[in-house]
Amino acid sequence: MSSEMDEIWELFADDGAQALDAMEAALDALSDGADDQTPHISALFRAVHTFKGNSRVLGLSVVESRAHLAEDLIGLVRDDGVPIDEGIMDVMFLAADTLRVMLEDVAATRADVEPGPSEDLLDQLKSTIARVDPK
Repeated sequence: MSSEMDEIWELFADDGAQALDAMEAALDALSDGADDQTPHISALFRAVHTFKGNSRVLGLSVVESRAHLAEDLIGLVRDDGVPIDEGIMDVMFLAADTLRVMLEDVAATRADVEPGPSEDLLDQLKSTIARVDPK
């Protein structure tokens, strides 16, 4: 049984790192001023969505909650036409960095992280969503 769990955690760590690499690549392309932002926004959404889903499967509720809000924010850009501005970019870069630290912690401990270290990200995601959400 433990070898199966070892494999699951290794897959989570590998998939998570790939998703965060894709997230960072999409953010870099967007910050470089890509003419057509649509594929990069779509890639960013998919990367965050994958990371969130994998976190949910393993019951990592703190990690999932942060990823979910990042997904909600980029979803407003993708689905509701919210223009991606410097504030959104800043919080998405913070999300990428914070989620990477969370991934490293989770991969090492095989347990969810304490919420405290990512409270700043949580607050910034919530306030940015509140600022840009057209609904």
